[in-house]
Amino acid sequence: MLPSFPIPLAGRMVGVAAADAGLVFSALDPRLNDGQGARFRDVSEARRAAVVVLARECGGMPVAA
Repeated sequence: MLPSFPIPLAGRMVGVAAADAGLVFSALDPRLNDGQGARFRDVSEARRAAVVVLARECGGMPVAA
């Protein structure tokens, strides 16, 4: 089993990053499905990407951490 890291935002699990030659993102929130399989250097980079996408989905409103 690969080590994995939860990606929580605003008290909800929105995705998981699994270690596999970097971190591979798996979306749990359907609004992040386009990011499925994206690779990131670290968990904070995956989290920042999720924040940007969700902010766009919410009409540019900032997403609480």
